[in-house]
Amino acid sequence: MKHPLFLIFDGMSQAYRAHFAIRDLSNSQGLPTNAVYGFALMLKRVLEKYPPEYVAVALDGPAPTARHTQFAPYKATRRKMPAELAQQIPYIRRFCEAMRIPLLEVNLFIAAVQLHARTGGKLSEVMSGLAENMRESNALQGEVRALAAYGKLTGLILTILPIGIAVMMLIVSPGYMQVLFNDPTGKNLIAAAIGCLILAHFVIRKIVDIKV
Repeated sequence: MKHPLFLIFDGMSQAYRAHFAIRDLSNSQGLPTNAVYGFALMLKRVLEKYPPEYVAVALDGPAPTARHTQFAPYKATRRKMPAELAQQIPYIRRFCEAMRIPLLEVNLFIAAVQLHARTGGKLSEVMSGLAENMRESNALQGEVRALAAYGKLTGLILTILPIGIAVMMLIVSPGYMQVLFNDPTGKNLIAAAIGCLILAHFVIRKIVDIKV
């Protein structure tokens, strides 16, 4: 009986390898792209050579894990990630999402293996369920990002719209708006309105600035 192949790609290790193997590669804005390019190339070759039924990419999460609390010197002697590589990790994540490959945090993978070692069963089924959960989580994160972007655009439109209407009225009927510019009270009202628009813009951006 042939068992399905579950391929778990060590994302952080391959990102480091790509970063140090390919040098002096960046886009037109000067953003380093060597790690992203090398990572994509290696992942493509592995998928072509070992076509899997299931695949996931393991990456370190941004938050400290239980290993940091249980053992304070954990990774204490390891050098800090190069700034050029750190800049590219979000783009590596976005590449995996574009490829519809679920991202698997290393600590979750280790926990799943430990659970299987204690309770038994088929590891492939455990990892398949974990990968499915990660796939759903990535899809949810994409929806949240889309809604956040829509909220930011809505906030920008609501901020610009009153200004556009005021400019249009100034062009169509200059005398109607001129009263506000000539009267001290009118000037105060204009300043207050501009201040409220700016404040509302930042409040809306703060509300829709959802970290995922």
